[in-house]
Order: sequence, then structure tokens, then C-alpha cells
Amino acid sequence: MLFKNSHACVFAALTLFISCAAACVYFLTVHSGSSEGDKTTGKLGAVTAQVTRQHRDGVQKDIFFSLNGQRLHMLLKAKASDLVLKQEKGGVRAVEEMSNVQYYVQEHLFFNQGKPYSQILKLESRHADHFYHEGLFIADDVEISRFLLEGHELTIPISPIRQLMSGSAGFVKISLFEEEPHFHAKECLWTLYGEDEGKTISIRALNADYTPLKMDLSGDVEAQFNGDARLTCDLAVLSQIGGPINDQPQKSFEGYFYSDDPSSFVHYADSEIKIKSRTLNVDVLKPAQAKGKPVQKMQAEKDVCVDYHGNMLTSDHMVYQSTNDAGQKKNKTGYITMTSDNDLVSIRNNLGESIASSKIVIDTIKETITLKAPVRIDRLDYQLTNEAQVKLFLNQKYLDAASSEGTSTLIYNHPKTEESYRFTCYGPVEFNHLKMETSLFSPQDTSGVTLHNRQVHFTHQNKEIFADYVQLLNGDQKTHSKITKIILLGNIRMITLVAEVSEKPLYQYILADKIEIFPDTQEMLLKAKKGNRVLFLDQVNVLEISAPALKITGGQNNETIKSAEGIGDVRFRLMEQELNQLRHRFSLDIPQTKV
Repeated sequence: MLFKNSHACVFAALTLFISCAAACVYFLTVHSGSSEGDKTTGKLGAVTAQVTRQHRDGVQKDIFFSLNGQRLHMLLKAKASDLVLKQEKGGVRAVEEMSNVQYYVQEHLFFNQGKPYSQILKLESRHADHFYHEGLFIADDVEISRFLLEGHELTIPISPIRQLMSGSAGFVKISLFEEEPHFHAKECLWTLYGEDEGKTISIRALNADYTPLKMDLSGDVEAQFNGDARLTCDLAVLSQIGGPINDQPQKSFEGYFYSDDPSSFVHYADSEIKIKSRTLNVDVLKPAQAKGKPVQKMQAEKDVCVDYHGNMLTSDHMVYQSTNDAGQKKNKTGYITMTSDNDLVSIRNNLGESIASSKIVIDTIKETITLKAPVRIDRLDYQLTNEAQVKLFLNQKYLDAASSEGTSTLIYNHPKTEESYRFTCYGPVEFNHLKMETSLFSPQDTSGVTLHNRQVHFTHQNKEIFADYVQLLNGDQKTHSKITKIILLGNIRMITLVAEVSEKPLYQYILADKIEIFPDTQEMLLKAKKGNRVLFLDQVNVLEISAPALKITGGQNNETIKSAEGIGDVRFRLMEQELNQLRHRFSLDIPQTKV
């Protein structure tokens, strides 16, 4: 039997027929076996109720309808059925009770390389009821599957060529009056398969509304991706789950997971990351783009929190993008980008650092976190600000190292003396947490010479030191804090404001190749390369020293020099050539008169 507009016309015609002849029995069947009938009567108040029952074996119903310009076929097959016509107060009610039921429907027809294919949905149940007047088909304990079939004909037996979906539902209600195949299900547990056989997603929900292109899920929604990742929420919409794209079967779908409860969140977790947000959009089952990973892209919005190997990141927006660059690295899949509308993205990591950045990019393949300027890192013992970017390196799930580009300012606060050490660096700053050391580099030209006015600038109390390279050594293995030693190397010049006489500042000037500073003891050891000498000039005490090395001990609060001890061949008068070095390096700040 053929209906060109929609299969709903079949049931409208049947309803009209039953209304006109209550005693008659009408079957929309193409095939049936033996049949038998009986009548029963009873009293409903003053109304006589009459029930007519007709039994049939080997029932098959074929319904043809049009959808999206295609002539599609719906097939309903049952081992046996009982059509029950019951005279009620409002008229005749027709219910067909079926056993061992199989329901097939063509969802889409297409061609691939000239060959015809069909996308089929199948429901199977031991018992189902067909309510003719309401246009409803209701079944319990239903097995559900979707698959591809060769050809455009729906005939029994069926031989699928590829599985698209399988699963079960405790209850299914199909609305046969809809323009397209549609059903509502309860207690759902379904598995969807991607083009790659290894890519699957399992869906569990208390309620689901299904069409060939979309699923609406509600109630304790849970999604499992390849058994590795898990997502939970209150509500979800899965779109493009089976519709045609470029005349091909859909091989992926988009999931929108959310909640209408202000106190609820969407939760996602896999071996790499954990995500909590108000909403989450997911692209899954993309073909061959993520090397076994079903999740291709995720986008989280509102109150986003990401746990990446113990680093807690919070923002307004997050985008996760998988890539095929992972190679042989298992579970290394792509990039996570986090931004916020007004505030900065923040991180709290396993070192107790509080980090803020305008934009954060996580590379899960290389295990790095890139912070875009402005960047601020706060810890109990230091603070780092950066005007370009900072990159954090992880090793075995813990923060191993960090490096910066552009201008950085590092402020270290000594936990014992409460003194502040400030470093301004125009080149890379590298933190190695395993070795417990921090390195500050000056930018260089192509020949390896430090750029003019771009040395590392170190200030402490009334001292200023310029050097090509600075290294900070940490002594606390547990917290990686408490700097025990500061090493400065290369073209060092040191200026100390000692006093002011008649509003004129008086300084100490030092030139050296290496300085070692010990904050706990307030000692400095200054050294010169072979052939060079440490040069010291004190304008207040009228003191000159030239030596291969010099040991200086600070006074109270390290504001003045308590003692200066020359090491090796020491002279207490500078030669004219040495004075010229001081004049040149300090831009003629030294008085021209000979001391």
C-alpha cells in the first residue's frame, strides 16, 4: 500500500473506517497468517460495552511516506497480533497488541560511488501495542539499532553492512502521526559508532526524544567516550546524528550538554583533563582525525574550570581542539584555549602558585601551558609579571619548568629578612623546579653580544647591579622557595647609593665578571676573569680597590658595606686605565678629579 504524502494518512483513514463501522475489523496488512475472532460484552453503568478481538499470526505492515523529497519505507513485523476494538463512551477504541515485534524504517537513502545505500533504524521488542486513534506505537524492553544497508529496498531478511548505533530502552513510544520517524524513550542506554570502529560513544539517560537528525536527552545524562572519557549533566541535545551531508551518511555528531538548574554543572573527565562548566558543546566521532580519539572539539562556556594535571584553571570560555599530531603518544591529543571576557584567566598549580593571564593555551601533546600577556605569577616568596608570554613545562604530570619571552619583572621576598630583591629581564626567564634554579638571560645580537641597555637589572635596597646573566638557586626542596644564592655573570657593573652630601648623591662603583650573593649572610663574593680585575671605588670613604677577587660583608639591612676584603694581588689605588674603565662603564658618573 502506498501513501505519497506521509504515513500519517494511513492511520487517519483507518480511524475514519473504524468510526463508521464499529463492528467491523480493519487491518493494514500486506501479509498475515491465520485469524480468528470473538466478541465479549459487559455493562459500563447504563452503557453496554462491546469488545471485538481478532487474532492474527505472521503480521507484516508496509507503510510508504515522503520525507525530504525521498520515498521512504516503514515496515512493522510481528509474530502474532490481537486487534482489539472496544466500544467506549466516545466511540470505538482500536488497539493492536503484538508480540515478538520488529520495527524498521528507512531514515535516508543515498549513493556512494554510484552504489545505492539505505540508513535504517530498527526497534525490536517482545511486546508492543499500536493505538490507532492516537497514532502511537508503544513497546517495553526495546532493543534499538541503526545501520547501513546496501540498496534502496527494505526487504526481509536484512543484512547490515555497518553498525551505526545499538542499545536498549526500557520504554519506547513512537508517534506515527509525525512528519518524520520520531520516538520517545525512557531508561536509555545506547552506543554510537564512528567511521573508525574504535571510536564509540555510549549514552545513558532517563529520557530521550529521537528523530533521524537529533536526540534530546534529559535526566542523569551520562556519555562515555571509548571508555576513556566520561561526561555527566542534566540535559543534552545530540544533533546531526544520522542525517545526510553531501549525500553521505553522517559520520559524526554534535552534542550540546547543559543544565537548566543554576546550581548544576556539566562535568567531563578523561586521562588528561577534567572540565566543569555551565554548558559544553562537543564534536565527536570525527573520522580519522584524532587517531582513535572520538572527541574532535569541545567548547565550554560560563564558569569554566579545567583541572590539567593538578593545575586548576578558571575562565569564561574554553575551546579544546584535537589534532592528529600526537603520533605514537598515547592519550596526547591536542590544544585547550581559555579566555575570559573581563577578568584574566587564573591558574592555581601544584606549587601553590597563583597565575593570571589574558589567554592560556594548553598543549596536551608537548605538555605545556602557554600564558599570554599580561601575565602575573604570585607565590609566597616571589612575584613574576611579563609583557609577552610565559610557558610552563610539565614533567610526569607536575610542573617541571617555565620560561618567558619579552620583558619580565621578578620580585623575590626573603622569608627571613623580609628584604625585597627585584630583577628586570628583557630576555628569557627560565624556572627549573626539579633543579631548583631560576635563570635570567639578556637578549643578544647575532654575534652573541648583549644588546645595549638590555642587561638583567637587579635592585636590592640601595644597590643596582647590571649583568648579562643571573641565576637564582633555591634551597628548599619541598617548596622550591627561599633563594640561598644569587649568581651574576658577564660585564657586571654595580652602583650603591651610600650617602648624600649637600643634596649631592655619593656612590660606590664596582666592575666585575662574576658576583655571588648569599642573602642569608648578606655576603657578596666578586670575581674577575683571568687577566681582568675587580674594580671598587667608594666616593664616601675615599676608598679604591683593585683585586682578582673581593669579599664584601653588608652592614645592618645591607645598606652600607661593613667590610671589604681583597683576595689575591690587592691594590688600594686604581690605575688611570682602570679609572677610565669606570668612567666609560658608568657614563662619566664618576667625578673627573682623581681620587
